[in-house]
Amino acid sequence: LGLVTSTIVIALLFKSYRAEWVKRNVLAILGGAIFYGLIFLVFLLVNGDFPETRELARASTSHRFDIWLDTLSNSLNQPWLGLGGMHFIWQIESGFTIAHPHNIVVQFISEWGIPFTLIFASLVSYAVYAWIRFGKQIHNSEYQWIYIALTASFITANTHALFSGVWVMPMSQLTLTIVMGLMLGLYQSQQSSIEIEFSLHHQLALLSLTLITLYLLILGALPEFSHLNNWLLSSLEAVGSTNFAPRFWVQGVISHP
Repeated sequence: LGLVTSTIVIALLFKSYRAEWVKRNVLAILGGAIFYGLIFLVFLLVNGDFPETRELARASTSHRFDIWLDTLSNSLNQPWLGLGGMHFIWQIESGFTIAHPHNIVVQFISEWGIPFTLIFASLVSYAVYAWIRFGKQIHNSEYQWIYIALTASFITANTHALFSGVWVMPMSQLTLTIVMGLMLGLYQSQQSSIEIEFSLHHQLALLSLTLITLYLLILGALPEFSHLNNWLLSSLEAVGSTNFAPRFWVQGVISHP
């Protein structure tokens, strides 16, 4: 859905590149679908059975619509400040047993409150508007295809985030950070250089802010280390190892043995 959405948006924004871009994306989507099917075929030929999921695609929505409605309903209890960042899972008393609602906007409303969500959405909208205007400046330049690819990546990721937990998973967070860093780098490289001089007061203020941030980060993280043994036991029980793996979707593994 994310790939299809980005393909359509890019085709509408850049008419002169429409045919080439649509052709490339159709080939990429078809190639990915074929490769995905071949992986299942290999499992079938080697093991005589499909992987643990036993399906090429899920037919259900995993109750996403119910989760969104329940989350928004519960968000009315704390509409101003929300539950706090990444505290969605702590709604135990409300019957929630999932780590995220599979929709980044709904999650922001629940964890950070309605005012923050509106402010954040406004800032993102303005940034997207500035990015699209910037695209007209470098039209037909050597950076055009890089610009289009980064725009498509950003649209794909954020469309995906409206239906999944892609924003809260380590690998996808890293990938989105890289994409946004490349976007910012390209944008800044084409702007007139601005020299900023920091006075001693500014340097001391920045240093103080950095130290306070580090102190608060350490203060919040230290108590969690008291649960280290429990984490190791949980990891051993889940995946048979005490080596921590990033939580991609479950316990950092593709398929359980």
